[in-house]
Amino acid sequence: MEAEHMKETEQIDDFSIKLNNIDEMTPHVLPGLTPKYLQPEKPLGTFLTGAVNDRASSSRAANEFWLWQGYEVKSEFIGILDCIAKKYPETFDNISVNSKKLYTMKLNMLCNIVKAFTETPMSEFNYNMIAEYRDLFANLQRSFNVKWLVDHLNYIEKLQFSHPLIYKLQAVDSRIEYAISKLQDLQALRVRMTKEIHRNVAVGYIGDLSIF
Repeated sequence: MEAEHMKETEQIDDFSIKLNNIDEMTPHVLPGLTPKYLQPEKPLGTFLTGAVNDRASSSRAANEFWLWQGYEVKSEFIGILDCIAKKYPETFDNISVNSKKLYTMKLNMLCNIVKAFTETPMSEFNYNMIAEYRDLFANLQRSFNVKWLVDHLNYIEKLQFSHPLIYKLQAVDSRIEYAISKLQDLQALRVRMTKEIHRNVAVGYIGDLSIF
């Protein structure tokens, strides 16, 4: 039980970071820009079917179902729902549950979409994807109050198409960092190879002298 509690805590912390990152992109919530969220090489989460982080995907726990407020959801979604309930409690306001099974399906769908959205890198957002998310959010709005998701999407659209140079600058910075990292690796390799060459040459001299 302690291990499960620690895992759930890690999931909540991970998703809180993602929501904080996306919050910081939206001036209506928190001003500023989060470079981490703008990294173009960040992988896109599995759309709709759910994006599972490396830790969860390597564990059977990702396929388990736990209870959240009496509803059976994927274990990986417990932290997501707790985080949404804490940061955006209005999401679940004024909800009438006519069918527990149907509402359970809607909760899992909400988590799938939110998880995929928060894991989508800026480089993937184009007109088509923004339109797809807008339709998905409109569908979610029938069951939940997801105005906060719509606000985030609106700002991403504005950022992408009103200020494209911001993203391009981040992409250039990312490539520079990658190039510097590769250069450092090559420099370290050169040092190791040079030492190996000098060592082999020295061994060769000693071998020649031993003939006499």
